[in-house]
Order: sequence, then structure tokens, then C-alpha cells
Amino acid sequence: MQGGETTYSALLPKAALRFDASDEWSFFLSYSQAYRAGAVSVDSSNGEVFPFDPEYTDNYEMGFRAEFPEQRLQLAANVFYVEWEDQQVPVLRGLFYATENAANSELYGTELSLGWQPWTPLTLTGSLGWVETEFLNYTAQGEDYSGNEFIFAPRFTGSLGAVLRVGAWMASANVSHREHSFTRPSNKETEFSEARTLLDMRLGWEGEHLSAYLFGRNLTDEDYITETYQFPDGYIGATEARGYATYGRPRELGLQLELRY
Repeated sequence: MQGGETTYSALLPKAALRFDASDEWSFFLSYSQAYRAGAVSVDSSNGEVFPFDPEYTDNYEMGFRAEFPEQRLQLAANVFYVEWEDQQVPVLRGLFYATENAANSELYGTELSLGWQPWTPLTLTGSLGWVETEFLNYTAQGEDYSGNEFIFAPRFTGSLGAVLRVGAWMASANVSHREHSFTRPSNKETEFSEARTLLDMRLGWEGEHLSAYLFGRNLTDEDYITETYQFPDGYIGATEARGYATYGRPRELGLQLELRY
């Protein structure tokens, strides 16, 4: 049996400025530093350990919020920049994930969201996000991944939603989209998470203590891949080349009951 103990500490400054230009419009600017402790990944097949260091981020953000009560409309937008030091990256080693550190990385992007209530029972929402990611300095196992994108980091995401409430009855629908992303720092086109657009819906009755819902997820039964991995040289127990894919959940229909007391 192996064991170990370590201690980490960090001072995390944060500063923010908000300006209310009017009753409807406000603007903000913020800076914060974040931290995640280091630890050890353990290969359950052979007991090999892979220690990794803490990571730090410097986070810069600016944006606005707007609310128009007469039109029942809310808007929000922001732009952000995040600078990473010793970013913790989960990497597939054989058949398990180990975490290792990329020396320096960055991401930047923007987010936009809105909410609108065209009439009292109906609420409409929408969101859109765009992000660019890059390993600025990342070398591991003899490979240089500098200039590549983060794993599981789609450039574009978005959603549209609607909720209708009439008395104790409610109905909701949500369409979400997620673009293609990579599953390994090498950014090989054969190892990816596939783009998909999913439709979820819900119909329910909500009482004071008991609520019941019929729900459907991925109602169009879209067939999509969440992860693919290639092992051209095989791995322990398999000497020939192997390739694997994980698929997303198919159409799902169900009944949900909630009891509150």
C-alpha cells in the first residue's frame, strides 16, 4: 500500500467594479484569481502513481446587464479572458485517465443570454457562447501540444427554451447545441466529441406538496458520439490496434414524481 500527504495554500485576490448607468442598464468589470489543489492519479491496473501540481487562473471579465420591466425583457452579455498556469489536464493513459499539468494555457470568449416574457404565462430564453482555447506551452511524453485546443471544449454552444405555466400545469421545451471538440490534447481528427443538437421537453402538474412530470430527452433520437479513442499500438492485454467510441444517450421517456413536505 502506498500513501502520501501534502499541503497547499493560496491567496486569491478578487476585485470588481459595477456602474449603474440607468435603471435599466448596468456595466461591470472584474478580476479574480482561482486555484485548484494538486493531487495524485493512480492507475488501478498496476498501481502506478502520477502526481500533478496545483493550477492557478487569472480571470478577467467585463459585460453588461439590462432589464426592461415594461417589455418584460432581460439581456446580459460579457467577454472574458482566462490565463492558466499549470493547467490540470485529464489525459487517457492506457485505459484510464491521469491528470497532468500544461505549463501555460489561455481561453477567451463571449456569452450572450436573454429572457423574454411576451405574456404572463410564457417565458422564452436563449443563450449563445463562443470560446477559443489554446495550450500555450504543453509538452508531455515527448509530444508538443503547444498551440492546440483544450479537450472537450467546443467553440460554440447555444440553447433556446420556452416555459408555459397555466394554473398548476406547466410545459417546457429546450433545444441545445454543442459543436465538435477534441478528446485528446493532440487534437487528432479521429479522436473527437461529435457536434449535436438535442431537444428535451417536459409536461407536468405542480401541486403544493406533490408534482408529477412526463419528460422526454433527446426526443429526435439523435445519434451522436461523445468520445472516441484510438490505440494504434494496442495496450496491455491487447497487442493489436484498437479504436473505441462512446455514444450519447438515445431517446429517453419517463415519469418523475416530486414530494415536498
